[in-house]
Amino acid sequence: MNSKFNANTLTSKYTPKVTLIFDQTFQDSLKVQSLIDSL
Repeated sequence: MNSKFNANTLTSKYTPKVTLIFDQTFQDSLKVQSLIDSL
């Protein structure tokens, strides 16, 4: 039970960062895509 709690804490701690990085990458790829489309 204790290890499960630790895992949940780690997940809630790091998930926002991972989501933020992924979101940034996704937005960047959208920008690149729109640039390619404008060519």
